[in-house]
Amino acid sequence: MDVTKQLKVSDTVYDDLDELKEEEDHTSFDSVLRTLILHYRHVKPTEE
Repeated sequence: MDVTKQLKVSDTVYDDLDELKEEEDHTSFDSVLRTLILHYRHVKPTEE
């Protein structure tokens, strides 16, 4: 069972997410955010 939570973001962040959602044909903001998180984890520089 998924629990839905709300997340407050600025208008700028919302607009950027909405733009990414349209450009990448995502069906939800959840999908956009999951993709961003996975990408971040994949390309995150290693600590020296």
